[in-house]
Amino acid sequence: MHPWKPLLNDPAIHFGLIALVLWWVQSSDAEVEDPSKVNVSSTLQAEAWATFNERSGAPPNEAEWAELKAELKTESILVHEARQLGLDRNDPIIRKRLVQKMEILSQISQPREPSDEEFDAYLEKHQARYEKPRMVALEQFFFSRDKRGIAARSDAAFAKKSLAKGEHVSSDTFLHGNSFTLRDEQAYQKLFGPNFLLNLNDKEWVLVESPYGFHVAKITESRKPSLPEKSEVRQEVVQDWMADQRKMTPWLKEKLSKTSVEWESFEP
Repeated sequence: MHPWKPLLNDPAIHFGLIALVLWWVQSSDAEVEDPSKVNVSSTLQAEAWATFNERSGAPPNEAEWAELKAELKTESILVHEARQLGLDRNDPIIRKRLVQKMEILSQISQPREPSDEEFDAYLEKHQARYEKPRMVALEQFFFSRDKRGIAARSDAAFAKKSLAKGEHVSSDTFLHGNSFTLRDEQAYQKLFGPNFLLNLNDKEWVLVESPYGFHVAKITESRKPSLPEKSEVRQEVVQDWMADQRKMTPWLKEKLSKTSVEWESFEP
């Protein structure tokens, strides 16, 4: 192992680098700029050269490099003038980009996986995110609007009364069948429409309408939303926990605890 490798995992080194970058940004902004001069840094030139080389598969020739430099000159002048006018302030796109860069700077080290206690606490806090949806099985008799016309509803209503008495009824053929095993509510919404299950219960036959016609339906089995086994969602929970940790680094936690924020008056 190289002697400098442990330094890469030292939080103090990370925070020192962040502080150095912030100092450089602040000091750069504080410098009095000559309005008649615009600096095109070697970093920008190197990025332009590398981007051209990557896209074209070859470095720019003399004419192409001159064209790239002309574009960089125009871009740098526009950026300079925009900054002079303060256009870089309170811009949501620029703010978002700065946030992304600071997140990268504060996330140099990869967060560890959660302990069992942290895993359980996170799963309990966000259980709605991972729980299995309600599952429903049902039976239905179908009365086609296309086949029966205006009589479809009355035929379905008569069938409902017959079923309540335990009598046999005849109905139209439904492409997806009359009996449905356990499936989530979203599957029924895609098949029958958003309101199909709202009035159904497991105590009596109910007359409901769908885009196809009319149905006399009854829930035969229902399972409430439930949490899956930990092993089933462990990978997803660990990934989500680690993502949250990246958002809330020790550096950011310290900043949040020590920084006061003043809110200007705002009425939405």
